[in-house]
Amino acid sequence: MMNRTFVIIELKFQQFVAHDWEVWFTVKLIPILPSFTAEMLLKVTAGVNCTNYHVIVEGMGDVFHNMTFTRRQEITRILVERLKEFAVQFNNPDPACLAKTTSTADWLEKNFGNFSVYATLKDLQKLNENVSSFESLELLSPTQVAELTLSSGALNDTNQIHAVFDRLEDGGAFKNVEEFLTELTATSQIPDITPAVRDVMMNRTFVIIELKFQQFVAHDWEVWFTVKLIPILPSFTAEMLLKVTAGVNCTNYHVIVEGMGDVFHNMTFTRRQEITRILVERLKEFAVQFNNPDCRKDIGNDTEWLGINLGPFTTVANYTDLKELNISGFESLELLSPTQVAELTLSSGALNDTNQIHAVFDRLEDGDAFKNVEEFLELTATSQIPDITPAVRGVMMNRTFVIIELKFQQFVAHDWEVWFTVKLIPILPSFTAEMLLKVTAGVNCTNYHVIVEGMGDVFHNMTFTRRQEITRILVERLKEFAVQFNNPDCRKDIGNDTEWLGINLGPFTTVANYTDLKELNISGLAALESLSPDQKAELLLDPSTGALENVTVVKEVLNSILESSDEGQLERFFETFVEVSKEENITYIANADVRDAILNLTLTALAPKFPVFQTSDYELWFQINLVVLLASFRPSVLVVIPTDLTCDSYKAILKGLENALAVLPSGVRVELKSSIDELQKSPPEGMA
Repeated sequence: MMNRTFVIIELKFQQFVAHDWEVWFTVKLIPILPSFTAEMLLKVTAGVNCTNYHVIVEGMGDVFHNMTFTRRQEITRILVERLKEFAVQFNNPDPACLAKTTSTADWLEKNFGNFSVYATLKDLQKLNENVSSFESLELLSPTQVAELTLSSGALNDTNQIHAVFDRLEDGGAFKNVEEFLTELTATSQIPDITPAVRDVMMNRTFVIIELKFQQFVAHDWEVWFTVKLIPILPSFTAEMLLKVTAGVNCTNYHVIVEGMGDVFHNMTFTRRQEITRILVERLKEFAVQFNNPDCRKDIGNDTEWLGINLGPFTTVANYTDLKELNISGFESLELLSPTQVAELTLSSGALNDTNQIHAVFDRLEDGDAFKNVEEFLELTATSQIPDITPAVRGVMMNRTFVIIELKFQQFVAHDWEVWFTVKLIPILPSFTAEMLLKVTAGVNCTNYHVIVEGMGDVFHNMTFTRRQEITRILVERLKEFAVQFNNPDCRKDIGNDTEWLGINLGPFTTVANYTDLKELNISGLAALESLSPDQKAELLLDPSTGALENVTVVKEVLNSILESSDEGQLERFFETFVEVSKEENITYIANADVRDAILNLTLTALAPKFPVFQTSDYELWFQINLVVLLASFRPSVLVVIPTDLTCDSYKAILKGLENALAVLPSGVRVELKSSIDELQKSPPEGMA
């Protein structure tokens, strides 16, 4: 009917006046107009003015809903083409055209009618730049609304996005939102949406789509959570997740997790935590269901189970939650965050197992190794330093150093402080001389002092050999940096040699050779409290100090040892005292006052211990340690010797006195000879 009618009437179109167009296209042709073709429209609109064009559009619009989808698209294409051709005519000030369109919405209605929804927004904007305004929202299709949203700045404006959703809620809200989001996700480029706007979009979308969840089949979950919602899914809330996962089966749950995981990096840290909390709760609730064969299909191990059930949110979960889900930490290392790896390390026995700690560092080196190790050490460097076996600590320190040394050149003062006095503390006892050589290369005195402070904090956890190696490097560095480290800036707040040693060598001062300290221009007497017992012995016997001619100095040195809480200091002092005396061929201390002072202070300190001395102890003290002092052993000193000596102990003391007497010059033998005679008069009972 339409075809044969058109063949007849098209011959008269040139004679049509306004009334004819009106009658034919809004009355007579209405029953058959749904079959009006694009070719017919092309012919009928050729040369018509805007008034008659509007009548044709009005008539076509009246039968819009009786047309097929394809027919509507074809008609729209012709309308757009015609309007582009007539753009100059239809947009001029001629009253026959624009004077009768009161707004952009009116313009759309008269020039497109219902067909406007099939035109692209781009085409409409080319025809009328005002179409880009929100004034026309009510006439735009969801697809056009999406185009407008993407091009208008609405993604940065909450008021405009509310207007968009007011339009989408008009009519079939679910269908509209679906079409809108389909257009929004038509390209692989996710649009940039401000958080506030994205929140509005997610909230209003959820209100619309949650009503349909019960009707969703697997495909729906897939399409919505891995495609349509992706641009706004970073604003998905814990409350929404609680609703959407209520009663879902494991397959659909996995799809939801997959979608959430795709936008994990676009979520705020707080949002990730909230989402993780709900996912973990759900997994605990669904434990039995989610571990049945159907739900574990194609899941071979804990890593895969976590990947499909928690995805990247695994890294946010508390390690204790993962344990409650019966997850084996080392089997799932690759999915754990550095913090979780640290928790696992502290609780699993890895601190006693080099293989496990190597696995830990393999995981930490995957990705941003420096950031990972930093986060890992932040948890292990607690006030309660973990107990780490030396072998494991060595592995940890070595592998950590390889990672962090690349950043040393970028370190500022705060970095040195945090790393060497906090983060590295649990493993710093395994810091090697080679590492120290590298780390101190080119550092200024401030940062050097921080390094020494950190090393000093773990001094007592180092092996003796390690202390010696570290000390050697520190001393070398101080000699190299002598001029720099003695300038006013580096000596600020340093009042004396004791303070200088404290900040530049710390407790390693006690390990340094006395000669090294002298080379560093340290006055031993000024820094006495910083010296070790053996260094004090060297100080006393150093001819350059004149200490063996100064009773006051000698007493100060001996008292600093005797007043120490470390009872072993006196023995260590005499070990070096005897050794250096032999090296210097000193057979006795010549200055009587000095000799008296050392002997008297020593015997007074030893007297309380004599009653429990074994023969070997008397041999050590009277035949070795005190030999160069025994010239001052007067008969009056004998009162400190116990009267109930064993025969062997008595002989040990007597032998020591006689050995000392044998090497003394005749002028200083008198006191010792008298003591020997006195001692021989009262041997122990039972001694022949």
